[in-house]
Amino acid sequence: MLIQPRAKTDNWFAQRHGLDQTFTVLYSGNMGRCHDLETVMAAARLLNQEAVRFVFIGAGAKAPICRDFVQRHQLTNCLFLPFQPKQVLPFSLTACDLSLVSILPQVEGLVVPSKFYGCLAAGTAIAAICAPHSYLRGIIAEAQCGAAIDNGDGEGLAQFILELKNDPQQATAMGHRGRRYFEENFTLDTIVNQYRSVIAKVSDQQPAQSRTKKSHCYPDSQPL
Repeated sequence: MLIQPRAKTDNWFAQRHGLDQTFTVLYSGNMGRCHDLETVMAAARLLNQEAVRFVFIGAGAKAPICRDFVQRHQLTNCLFLPFQPKQVLPFSLTACDLSLVSILPQVEGLVVPSKFYGCLAAGTAIAAICAPHSYLRGIIAEAQCGAAIDNGDGEGLAQFILELKNDPQQATAMGHRGRRYFEENFTLDTIVNQYRSVIAKVSDQQPAQSRTKKSHCYPDSQPL
């Protein structure tokens, strides 16, 4: 697999950007209109005086809005980087202590934050900013790999970040559980077997459905 857990102390990307010596919160991917970055920025503002670094890797419609927020509020704890090449992802995605995933309530069910699975693969703790009915909450609860934060609850996100910062072992344990859950549920082999199972069930049901359809035909009927 391309993405494997990696300690920041053994990660050139983390060291290059000075992330190996501070608690790092990472948002990596599209910063688009469907993503709740407002809650993230609110948390960054609340934690501006803490030893916490927010790293944003990517671009999108909300990227300039986030940069403007940082400038207006004179935040010194945010770093913006461009999208990284594929070969760098094993290092950029693991250069943090907490990964962020966010989605706005109005697009729940229409947009799937694919970055979530990369975060699981990276073996980092995860904070998902999402609606109460989001499917992300079920996975996080089952995997015990992080926390779900309500949209707009910047204070709740900030509190969770501080909780992990003050208890690194908890963050590490969450990351390990997330990676294990990924290996048990989302590897290529696992997904292929699930597709095979669905196809097999459909194939087994097809003859019965065909017989059912034939039972509704009248032998004396004539073509129209």
